[in-house]
Amino acid sequence: MSFDPRKTRKHVADLDRRNEALKLWYGGMTYEAIAEELGYSDRSSAWNAVQTAKKHLPDEAAEARSQAFNRIIGPLMAMREQAMPREIIDPETGEPTVVPGDPAAASAHRQYEERVSKMYGIDAPAKAEISGKDGSAITLTFAEALKPQPFQEAEYETGADE
Repeated sequence: MSFDPRKTRKHVADLDRRNEALKLWYGGMTYEAIAEELGYSDRSSAWNAVQTAKKHLPDEAAEARSQAFNRIIGPLMAMREQAMPREIIDPETGEPTVVPGDPAAASAHRQYEERVSKMYGIDAPAKAEISGKDGSAITLTFAEALKPQPFQEAEYETGADE
C-alpha cells in the first residue's frame, strides 16, 4: 500500500470540517445553519458530521461540552437571580417585603436549563405503558388486517337527486 498525500490532505480536511461542525453545534447553531456554513449538502449531512466527531473525538467533544457549559452557566445564574422572587427591606417602612421575579428572566432561565439538559442528556426518555381494562394486557391481532381484501367499487354521491 503506497502513501498518497492527496488522500491524507482530504482526510485531514474532513476531520477539521467535522470538528468545526461539532464546535458550531455546541455553540448553539442548528444543523441547517451548520450545513450552510460548512458547505454540507443538507442538515442530515451536518448531523452525521457532528455525530461522527462526537464518536471519534471523545476528548475534544468533552472539552467542547465543558466550554459550552461554561458559556451557559454565567447567564443562567444571572437569569435565575432575576427570575426568583426575593425579600428586601422597604426603605420607607423598614419592613421586609417580597419583590416578584421577572417573568421574562424566568422564561429565558427555563430555556437555558432545557439546553443544558439536552446537551448532557439529563432528561430521561419518556416511557409509556398502555394496558387494557383492569390493567390487563392488550391483545393485537394483525392477521385479519394483513389478509388480502376483495376489491369493492366505491359508491359516490353526486349530490343531485336522480
